[in-house]
Amino acid sequence: MQDILAIGELLIDFIGGDKSLEETEDFKKCFGGAPGNFAIACSRLGLKTSIISRVGNDAFGRFLIDVLNKEGVDTKYIQIDEINNTGLAFVSHIKERQFLFYKGSEMFIEEPSKIEDVKYICFGSIPLIYQKSRNTIFKIINKKRKKAKICFDPNIRLNLWKEDTKKWVEKVLRYVDILLLTEDEAKFIFEDNDLEKIIEDIRERFDIIGIKMGKKGCMIIKENMKIKLPALKVKVVDTTGAGDAWNAGFLYGIIKGFDIITTGKIANICGAFCVSKKGAITALPKEKDVLKILKKV
Repeated sequence: MQDILAIGELLIDFIGGDKSLEETEDFKKCFGGAPGNFAIACSRLGLKTSIISRVGNDAFGRFLIDVLNKEGVDTKYIQIDEINNTGLAFVSHIKERQFLFYKGSEMFIEEPSKIEDVKYICFGSIPLIYQKSRNTIFKIINKKRKKAKICFDPNIRLNLWKEDTKKWVEKVLRYVDILLLTEDEAKFIFEDNDLEKIIEDIRERFDIIGIKMGKKGCMIIKENMKIKLPALKVKVVDTTGAGDAWNAGFLYGIIKGFDIITTGKIANICGAFCVSKKGAITALPKEKDVLKILKKV
């Protein structure tokens, strides 16, 4: 049985410097797409991980699959699109990061003919934007949710969302066991600026809620517990993929049977590793790295 099944977009991230996209002249090609970043982060932590996605029959698609294979992620569910190219994302590093997306094959993810049993199915809001991939998400959820836990990180990108995307997010939340999101995403989705009120309103809907709060650390809500944990102090180089790394650390802690406080610490460690270098997967830690730091935290 697999530990993790990620579903969603694989992209090429073109990472710029400290200027806006209008001003940036040089970009670095990096592996990208939140589900792919998350899958690699899980695999580096020793979790058995696979991903359902779709890439173009092009150099970028082959690059993405090659990276995943080298990282030990099972790629048998990745589809090759003969019509649409692999999607691209251009990212700047100004204070409020800019994203510019060129959509591609990720819009047309199909349901594999057979999916082996898995403990956790994890995805974000991007597949919910497009009809083909959205239908795939709901088909898989309905077939697997009796045996697998559903983990959802909205990973909101409003410049991609359509008028009805929020409606589909609200619908998918009915099936979610573990909700992992940022403070801002919580306020946006649940339409309230009072985070404490949001927590009280929704805590009974989910088994676990993890709220990522950047330099303020994180908050974890489980049953009658509400735990706040500080972030690790590190020099931040690039926040791309930090949330994906945090999610991987969180699922690792749960799967390995750690208590919820230790699980939150592990998630914070993974996020801290990720932001220390440029690129979403460059600095993702391995299990031994995390456990070494955990002894000191």
